[in-house]
Amino acid sequence: MKFARNFFGAFADGAILFPLLMKLSLPNAMSLFLLLASSGTAYLVAGFLFRIPMSVQSFKSIAIAGLAVGASAFEIRTAAVLLGCVFVAGLTLDLDSLAKKVPNRLIHGIQAGLGLLLVSQGLRSVWPVGGSSVLLCLAISGLILGLSFKTRVPVLGLVATLGFLISVVLHSERFFEVQWSLMPLSTDIEKFRPFLVLSLVLPQIILTSANSVLATVNVSKRYFGAQASRVTVGRLVTMIGFGNILSGLLGGLPFCHGSGGITAHYNGGARTHVSNYIIGGVLVLASFVVLLFGGTHIVFSPLLLGVLLLSVGVLHVSLAAASWNQGVDEKFSYH
Repeated sequence: MKFARNFFGAFADGAILFPLLMKLSLPNAMSLFLLLASSGTAYLVAGFLFRIPMSVQSFKSIAIAGLAVGASAFEIRTAAVLLGCVFVAGLTLDLDSLAKKVPNRLIHGIQAGLGLLLVSQGLRSVWPVGGSSVLLCLAISGLILGLSFKTRVPVLGLVATLGFLISVVLHSERFFEVQWSLMPLSTDIEKFRPFLVLSLVLPQIILTSANSVLATVNVSKRYFGAQASRVTVGRLVTMIGFGNILSGLLGGLPFCHGSGGITAHYNGGARTHVSNYIIGGVLVLASFVVLLFGGTHIVFSPLLLGVLLLSVGVLHVSLAAASWNQGVDEKFSYH
């Protein structure tokens, strides 16, 4: 039963990761092989390093904003390397002491804000389909949340895993990758826009520091207690920093961790770092399938995305309940 929960929970955070992997591989000429291999490797390393179900997510500001403005693969990779360098430089500071000065209410506010953002993204994914789809999304999400709060069955993980498998089997099509070389195209270098890269990096520094570091430590302690003793500010900054320098240079996924992702994994059923080995292994295996047989573009159902994002969003907002019921502002729960 424990393995089954870890299996289903392993894919519970795929609502954002998998669609972005598909989108990054097409218009930006990024290698789907390298995107899958790097994200899978990051999951494996995170599981070994932190020993809890640790999420691996794409830099949303860099990836989503990059897609919106038409950033090239070289510009996205450069942004990842720069952000990695910023976090490596941050290791020269006394990060643990700085983290202890952050009040809990600020962390809870970040968690509530991210949760509301996920809810908004979930509704936006089904809104264009029609009003009936929105109502169906709300109904299914309500059922998942009700069962999640009342039972020990990993309902969220079951829905995420089954939805992913159905999408792979029924909604996928073959395509040939535009580029999988480690070297950027000469045209990308000629059209390089430094100010665009900075516009991708600067907001991501703030988002990553708040959600992928401080809020991730907080959520890890709350969900896993002493089991999360390895999840520290310094370790997170180290992995994000060096990991993105390497991933950016090789053409892999610009990645971070995230408190929302841990919420998804936990509520999907994951209880140990075995879930990281499961999803990491699947992603690495998928990368070699792509390398040998060509790429596959997977189209995810808007209803599936809406249900997963909305459900995780509500669960993430509930993390802020401690501050709503608290009259005294306490410091960041680092220990």
